[in-house]
Amino acid sequence: MERSGGVAPEGAVDARGLGRVRYEPALDGLRALAVSAVLLYHEHGPASTKLGRGGFLGVDLFFALSGYLITSLLLAERRSTGRIALGSFWRRRARRLLPALLLTIGLAAAYARFWATASERWQIKQAIVPALFYFQNWHVMSHPASVLSPTWSLAIEEQWYLVWPVVLGLALVVWRRPTRMMCFAVGGAAIAVAVWTAHVFAPLDDHAYYSSDTRVLALLVGATLAIGLTLIDRPLGAVATHAIDVAAYIALGLVLWAFATWTTGSSALYHGGLLLFAVAAATLLVAATQPESRVRRALAWRPLVALGVISYGVYLYSVPLITILDPSRTHLSGRPLFLVRIVVILFVAYVSWRFIEQPIRRAPPDRAWPWVVIAGGVALALFAAVSLTASAPKSSSLLTEYLDQYNQLGRDAPSGSTRLLVVGGDEAATLNNAARPYKDLPTYGVAASMVNCGVTSALARGSDAGHRQPCKFSVGLLAGVAREYKPQVLAITIEAADVQDRTVHGRRVKVGSSDWRNDALAQLDAFRKQLPGDVKHVVLIAGCGPTGSTPDAATARADAVWRDYAHAHSDAVSVAIPPATACADHRGGLAMWQWLSHGTNAGAVSPA
Repeated sequence: MERSGGVAPEGAVDARGLGRVRYEPALDGLRALAVSAVLLYHEHGPASTKLGRGGFLGVDLFFALSGYLITSLLLAERRSTGRIALGSFWRRRARRLLPALLLTIGLAAAYARFWATASERWQIKQAIVPALFYFQNWHVMSHPASVLSPTWSLAIEEQWYLVWPVVLGLALVVWRRPTRMMCFAVGGAAIAVAVWTAHVFAPLDDHAYYSSDTRVLALLVGATLAIGLTLIDRPLGAVATHAIDVAAYIALGLVLWAFATWTTGSSALYHGGLLLFAVAAATLLVAATQPESRVRRALAWRPLVALGVISYGVYLYSVPLITILDPSRTHLSGRPLFLVRIVVILFVAYVSWRFIEQPIRRAPPDRAWPWVVIAGGVALALFAAVSLTASAPKSSSLLTEYLDQYNQLGRDAPSGSTRLLVVGGDEAATLNNAARPYKDLPTYGVAASMVNCGVTSALARGSDAGHRQPCKFSVGLLAGVAREYKPQVLAITIEAADVQDRTVHGRRVKVGSSDWRNDALAQLDAFRKQLPGDVKHVVLIAGCGPTGSTPDAATARADAVWRDYAHAHSDAVSVAIPPATACADHRGGLAMWQWLSHGTNAGAVSPA
């Protein structure tokens, strides 16, 4: 990510004749906020109900920062020298970004060599070249994730660094200097990108999330802010500063709320949500650069600034190190493991920044040794991409690879254990939809989910129309997981969409009506018919509702349907009511797993 540390006061010209913008410690504070959100996201995963499930938006905060800073630097250079030296700009970017990236590729290669499974090794081998040459964002759209997948955001930024200076330079030829028309043009481009993002968004399609043509949005918003601020006199007066602080507090609340609650699959994210977040980030940028702002002083808190200074390395090294420091190698879990990972990540990021990144970045431009080091790193990365021994998977289908992991989990189940599979929507996601098993012998439990979609909600019509299509896909996918994993016991959780109105034969039917009931029963029956013969019985887990174990009226209606279905198929289906302790547990669903594990083996959740 673009960094601001060490730049000279605005308007100054260094020995190379480059205009600089004033260093603002508060911007490093914003970087700390962004990278903290990303760290929580990488640690807990997108399906987590913990703080940080929307931490992926830390990337958009970085994007807005980069759009603002790069544009400010280019405008300052144009103002002080009369031109934008593209070659010099790109060389500075290479010296700033490549050292840490090359170290990240080295970490990934080491993991692939010593610890990775065959499939992980293949994924890393395939991801090295896209990471090195900055097209990882396009690569991840058609390939499984690897420890190098987070470099997708670097790819978008590097593409921005290649294109934006040229575009800005041409715009300055037309307008000669920043003008309102120029500001409107760039802002209009940001709005056009937001509209385009809403147009191309499709559920289960990664284009809107990863593509350069959509994620350039926050960069354009940051650039618009940089241009706009050149058109006004700063610093502003006390009244304006107070107004900026009020707006920044509101923006900060929105940012933190988004970090805690937004998800990558939400339709609202792509229908204005990303634009709203980028505007909130821009508001924080205004406050962070406004003298006498209280928000600026808060963001300039030294611990935040210190984290922001090394945030680039923290972002890059987090996923490889989290993957290497797994429970099996550290013999830790929970908070102790989290703390160890954070300490190691911060330590590695600081050492990298202090002894590798900064010396290369700060070396005089006429010194050759930084380029020798970088060239050597590139050569080693290419050698790793060629020399890593990895066989291609039997199928390149993302769906096949997704299902294969459950096949492997089925093979890994200890002999004599009961294989339990939990399927559903958000409730199942809480139990971990990343195919990591809950091992509490004699139960070997795995959860699979389609977030926002349940087994009986294939035709549900909720408030979010963007989830209609994936819900149609969920039944077949979850049944496919069951065929691969081959559980003896299959549990189905109630999803919020299960207790909403439905669209049946083109018309909307109300929750609780006879048509609604008949359609829910038909969906359950259709799902059961797709299950493998290994499934000895099915457990329908009744809804918890908003107040622990007491369901609301709509959930109670869905529970009643499930009871009727279980009564009609009592030889193979039962209903289980989770206790309040399981319903209230939002720490990864441990209490729910324990209840399911105990009940499965004690017969408490088995059919009568």
